[in-house]
Amino acid sequence: MDDFAFHLSTKILYGERAVRSRLADEVGVFNASTVAVITDAGIVEAGLVQDVQAALNDAGVEHVLFDAVEPNPCTDTCLKAFEATQQAGAQAIVAVGGGSAMDVAKAAGILMTNGGDLESYEGANRFAKRMLPMVCVPTTAGTGSELTPFSIITIRARNYKMSIYGDGCLPQVALLDPLFVYRPAPRCSGLRDGCLDPCCGIVHQLRRVPGDRCLCV
Repeated sequence: MDDFAFHLSTKILYGERAVRSRLADEVGVFNASTVAVITDAGIVEAGLVQDVQAALNDAGVEHVLFDAVEPNPCTDTCLKAFEATQQAGAQAIVAVGGGSAMDVAKAAGILMTNGGDLESYEGANRFAKRMLPMVCVPTTAGTGSELTPFSIITIRARNYKMSIYGDGCLPQVALLDPLFVYRPAPRCSGLRDGCLDPCCGIVHQLRRVPGDRCLCV
């Protein structure tokens, strides 16, 4: 096997009911009195956001809910999420959902600390300041966006997906609560959304980078 180095700067916390028991403590590390919870309507409908809100309420942390994330989110959605986060005066973000919710949260976090036009940040390390502190609560075993420095956003006018990436786009915490994967809305955990994406990624990585085989397995 070829030599390689592996660095993971995102803290991973796993456990049943970890959202109720650990979320407030992790938000507290950021000294955040107000947070933005970014998700989609299906996650709200499934009742998952209630646990997030309860954990924040119990700790006395104010929060604003943005639940308008769509699949393959566009720049307009990111701007709306940013505006909601800014108006609330949030000092941190909690992203709840799959890759779409986390990508929108990352984009909003970048705009919070850098301002400007989101499209100008396409590519590697095009933004100067790290995004707003973020805790990700994944509800699928799909994209792995909670551990990657990427935000993939659709530009509708060009029918084009842009990639924004850099070390400043890595969430600080991935909070893995199996109950959030066990009981999401059916569309969020099915074969199409939860399995095909990571399988395609693994096959691609196996063919492209032989040294990554141990990680793919």
